[in-house]
Amino acid sequence: MTSKVVAGVDLLELADQLGPSEIDFLHDVCDGRKPGLADRREDRARQRCRRKGLVKVVKNPRRWVATPLGFAVAAAALRARTSQPTPPKEGSTHV
Repeated sequence: MTSKVVAGVDLLELADQLGPSEIDFLHDVCDGRKPGLADRREDRARQRCRRKGLVKVVKNPRRWVATPLGFAVAAAALRARTSQPTPPKEGSTHV
């Protein structure tokens, strides 16, 4: 799969750098879901996304909002996740 570059940033490379909790948080924000209160681990994932420019905090009312780069990275991560072949099930005769 070819990688897409937006504003000098390789989207797949940036998506690969994100951990599962960061990707889940980014997808929640992109889908408009409220992430709720965070424990320390979740807050670290949120702050990593913020530092990379994928999300930002908007005030009044205070909420997380995905940036255009965040939407692009979330889409790239979803495409990369769905395009990976699934391993065959145990006992499968398919080669």
